[in-house]
Amino acid sequence: MKEINDQQLDMLIQESIKRQHVLDEIGHQIMRDIKAEARRQRLRRWSRLLFFCFGQPAILMAIAGGTYCIVGQMGHWLEILPLLASALFALSAIIWQLNKKISEYSWK
Repeated sequence: MKEINDQQLDMLIQESIKRQHVLDEIGHQIMRDIKAEARRQRLRRWSRLLFFCFGQPAILMAIAGGTYCIVGQMGHWLEILPLLASALFALSAIIWQLNKKISEYSWK
């Protein structure tokens, strides 16, 4: 077996220290990315929850209230039918999305 002189040994030690620093930096970057992704997921969950609790009911009330006010101002039932049809379509789409969101939540 070939003997290693002191200069080569020092060079090998320096290379291993540099590699260790690179590995430590990679580990720090990975942990930083994991924590950032966890923060993003937590923010997405809270924003979905806030929209689910406040946004969708506000939209439903706005559509229902607007339809009620407009229907009250219209006189003939033929004028009311297109408005009611569009409002019912919008409400059914929102209710369908609401049911879809409720089924996606898991409380694990």
